[in-house]
Amino acid sequence: MKLKNPYGKVAIEISSVKAEGEILVIKGEALGSMPITVHVTAEDIWESRRFLTWSVWRRLPVLFVRGAWRTHRHPAGHSQVGKPA
Repeated sequence: MKLKNPYGKVAIEISSVKAEGEILVIKGEALGSMPITVHVTAEDIWESRRFLTWSVWRRLPVLFVRGAWRTHRHPAGHSQVGKPA
């Protein structure tokens, strides 16, 4: 999974997410050159509720379905957001 900045440049590329006990271990690469490993605890997830407002939660199913549809339609993983169909 690639997380991009508003200009389309990859900021973080996530290569794996694994559960190790009560911790999620996220591995990837930041800014194309720095390997990163992030540990997310249950407390971190609880604290994230500040960012995940009800408007975000309501939008997640729509984003999930659109992502699945676009991935199926364009299997190479190239997002078509903002591009004519």
